[in-house]
Amino acid sequence: MPAPGPEPEPGEPSTAGTTAFVVFVSFQAFNLFNVRHSTRGVLSRETLSPTSAFVATGAAVLLPVPVVEVDAVRGFFTTTDLTVGRWPVCAAVGSSVLVAGELLRAVLRTRAAGRG
Repeated sequence: MPAPGPEPEPGEPSTAGTTAFVVFVSFQAFNLFNVRHSTRGVLSRETLSPTSAFVATGAAVLLPVPVVEVDAVRGFFTTTDLTVGRWPVCAAVGSSVLVAGELLRAVLRTRAAGRG
């Protein structure tokens, strides 16, 4: 989905740059679950504890909101506000790292089962 708006000027906030920032943060938040275990799925018991992982993920998900949406904070990060519809798109793109990690773990489990 192309970012709307005029061609961005260097040092000026743009929808494309802000979208890229939010997608990057989403990648990082979802990747916090990916790195919990190399072969067990994200919803395994070991992945769901301790709760500190959820606190860290929650912080990673919530911190971009004021950076993007609050005028007083936005100037420090050169971001612009996003539409309500763009946020779930950013989260969906960011979640692709979780899907890729699950597919990789499934392949690793299948290979290990074939050797055992």
